[in-house]
Amino acid sequence: MRLTGKTIIVTGAGSGMGEAMAKLFAQEGARIVAADIRLETVERVVSDIKEAGGEAMAVASDIAQQKAAGQLIKQAIDAFGKLDVLVNNAGIMDGMEGVADISDERWDHILAVNTTGTMRLMREAVKHFKEVGGGV
Repeated sequence: MRLTGKTIIVTGAGSGMGEAMAKLFAQEGARIVAADIRLETVERVVSDIKEAGGEAMAVASDIAQQKAAGQLIKQAIDAFGKLDVLVNNAGIMDGMEGVADISDERWDHILAVNTTGTMRLMREAVKHFKEVGGGV
């Protein structure tokens, strides 16, 4: 139970590595904020965590949207009083169009999720970490 008392946000927690990390961190005692663009997927993950005796909440979050980072950090703090760890796992790489075929709109969306959204989440988390004296 190495993570007892810690609050961890995991983005992209609705499947794959994000789901696995959320469940493992919960097994180690962490309170999980499972975030994904698809609410139904993180609700399933949170249900699994709670059935195993863990504490978690599901949040629909599209980190490509400008206000999403601040909202997600606030939801975690409002629910659990603090944030200790941010896991920026959300990312997209679908379509796999070639350079000649990818539209600017799709490219902008990929960057918004994989890069800009990640940076915004880190910026908001670091503000909180500075206030409380640390975080990862």
